[in-house]
Amino acid sequence: MAIDQSRVSDRQGRCLAAAARGRLFAAREYGAVRYFTLRPDPDAPAVFRPDDIHECVSRGWMAWADEGAAVVITEPGRAALDEYRLDAQRRSELPYTITRNALRGELHAPHEPIRILRDARTGREIEPGDSCTDPFGEPITYLGPTMSRTGDSGAWRPGRIARVLYPGGIPWVFLPAEIGATYDDMPSEDGA
Repeated sequence: MAIDQSRVSDRQGRCLAAAARGRLFAAREYGAVRYFTLRPDPDAPAVFRPDDIHECVSRGWMAWADEGAAVVITEPGRAALDEYRLDAQRRSELPYTITRNALRGELHAPHEPIRILRDARTGREIEPGDSCTDPFGEPITYLGPTMSRTGDSGAWRPGRIARVLYPGGIPWVFLPAEIGATYDDMPSEDGA
């Protein structure tokens, strides 16, 4: 299902949602609006940036009230907010990918699938725990590939970025070509 991008940005959508609950008050300093708050208290925390509010006003989604001291949502703004909420709901239903922390300093788990890393010159397999060198000739230990999965319950699958560990326990990542290596392609699901 194709989803068109909303004409309302996330920041503008949050501004419109707050304005739908009540007025947003301008906090001024030396005559200029510095930020907008949810209440007319001079000590109220800054909640919204003036450029987001001004963009909403220029599009007709909000209007100035109280002689420029506050903004309120307009009917076109309510329509834009409804469109934004619908787009946000559609986006939340899209599949997403979770990537495990690439800078974790542990060896690849032996029970998980792995992509084979090979030395680009010799073709020798580089296994997790083997030593190699970084692009500057410094010694590093190969930990394994990055891992990601689709959604919260998908199976972890190896990526194409090599996780390494410098002496002293400093984790880092490199593209395989940067360390003179290349990954084999993954076998298909049927093993071919």
